[in-house]
Amino acid sequence: MSSQINDMEKRVQKVEDRNTKIEDSVEEMSHIVNSAKYTDNSDQNETLNKVIKDLRNIANNRIFFFCALFLNVNAVFIDKHPLLDDTIYSRDELVKAYFDRGYTNLEIVNALSVGHAIYLSISTIKRLLRHPAILKEKKDSGSCLGYRSMWKRLKISHGLKVKRDVVMTAMKIIDPESVDRRKKHRLIRRHYVNPGPNFMWHIDGNDKLKPYGFAIHGCIDGFSRRILWLEVGPSNKNPYIIASYYLNCLRRLKVTPKIIRADLGTENQVVSFLQTYFRFSDNDCLNGQKSFIFGKSCHNQRIEFWWSILRKQFNDWWMAIFKDLRDSGKYDESDPLHCDCLRFCFTRLIRKGLNNIASEWNQHRLQVRKQRDFDCARGIPDILYFLPEAVNTESFGTAVNDDDINTCYEMYVRELPNLYGCSEKFLEIVNIIKPNYTQPENTDQALSLFMELICILNELL
Repeated sequence: MSSQINDMEKRVQKVEDRNTKIEDSVEEMSHIVNSAKYTDNSDQNETLNKVIKDLRNIANNRIFFFCALFLNVNAVFIDKHPLLDDTIYSRDELVKAYFDRGYTNLEIVNALSVGHAIYLSISTIKRLLRHPAILKEKKDSGSCLGYRSMWKRLKISHGLKVKRDVVMTAMKIIDPESVDRRKKHRLIRRHYVNPGPNFMWHIDGNDKLKPYGFAIHGCIDGFSRRILWLEVGPSNKNPYIIASYYLNCLRRLKVTPKIIRADLGTENQVVSFLQTYFRFSDNDCLNGQKSFIFGKSCHNQRIEFWWSILRKQFNDWWMAIFKDLRDSGKYDESDPLHCDCLRFCFTRLIRKGLNNIASEWNQHRLQVRKQRDFDCARGIPDILYFLPEAVNTESFGTAVNDDDINTCYEMYVRELPNLYGCSEKFLEIVNIIKPNYTQPENTDQALSLFMELICILNELL
């Protein structure tokens, strides 16, 4: 016992030479010592109480602190130190190893100081053990796990043997929102944030009617959700056609957005160049080439979401009509004459329908769901776009003049289709075989005109 005391005195002197501050309060020391379990008799407990009293009188004397620790060495180590083997442990590994064996904080301090010459305070031990395995997993992909999967990961990856009920209770305390969301089987939705109108436009093509010769293209403002253009043409792959939609919109609004978001593809290259040109002289951090963003179609969420609305309210009707024509053998999608005839009869009707859909959408009041559109502005798209002050924001667009727009139109817009969407040669044929035709005003008239023209063409050929 005397040799241990001499050894302890040397270590205390070494600590005093380092001039380290005492890190534990007397009250904390008293609580830990009084709550510890010891293997010795009541005499030792009386000695401990005396040490606590001395510590209250001399709180800044580190020698008494280590003496108090040493008085419990026999209570912790009876025969040998538990980790005195050939394995080399780091300080944190030693703390974790003793903790996993069920040692109290005070016992860990004693084990480190006597067995490994590592001198830590109880507060440091608490800090090292402050982040349990569940909290670490919650900061990573483990945040998606339920309590059963988390229990298995703790067992396999962390070597922790705990009951599943304990894991379930801990997860309810740590992350109650995720627990409730998993119970309701709801996905985590990202919030779309847009500060104001003309900050970002989303452009994209819709190919649901493309098998029948009708390619729809649209643009929507990210903040107000106002439809800026909704056009139909023979193709969405022609970059000059897409550029004409863009320039026609600039002519109407006299403004270009801060950013345009589009899918990867050659059809958007001309629009990208024009947007860069109109934003090149601006001084903000998103000027020039940064004003156009290419990305995957699934990430262009504003316009992609609106396509689902168009599918329900518009596309399904026309898809059913054209499928009936094809299935009945009246329309052959592999015949160029049939394709031109279908465009000639139905393009104007489809364009009129798209204009009606866009106008109705821009004037209706948005139904905002709290769970999905947390950061979305509420109101009518036209009001949100043209009167942003009503919702305490402003327009982020850049003004453009007509001369620049006309110059770009002359340079980059060509090979545009006619209003009927068909080829010029087919228009000449129609004017020859039926010079006094009238434009159809509804679907029945368009179907009758289509069948009449197909019959005449079949007789001539």
